[in-house]
Amino acid sequence: MELERWPKSISNVLENASDPAPGDFTWRIDIVGLPQMVLRKGSEKKFRSGPWNGLSFNGLPLTKKTFSKSSLVDNADEFYYSYELDDKSIITRLTLDELGIYQRLVLSKTSKKWDVYPLQDDLCDDYGCCGAKHLQN
Repeated sequence: MELERWPKSISNVLENASDPAPGDFTWRIDIVGLPQMVLRKGSEKKFRSGPWNGLSFNGLPLTKKTFSKSSLVDNADEFYYSYELDDKSIITRLTLDELGIYQRLVLSKTSKKWDVYPLQDDLCDDYGCCGAKHLQN
């Protein structure tokens, strides 16, 4: 079976918290060239992860955390990305809100509150915002 080679939609955000209609933001794995995760608002690219390096998407701050192992399967029969938690007692979720904020939430074992790990760590993480040497455009 030959897979179609097009960007796969991972998630679409709701219009807002009270409106279940599809919103403007999508989170995809673009598989044209080296696979990378891309956040778009409509057709405009807002953020990209950097390419898969065999262990993780090299531009994601989340992958620098050592609580999970990532894998990407890309062959003639299947294509998927997954992660497995090192500590099975960790409760985590990924969210994409109506403003295009993508983040991982991890339930703290001590406080029982969600610790937030944003995908976009700084201004230069936004696509096209900064030029060479992280100088703002």
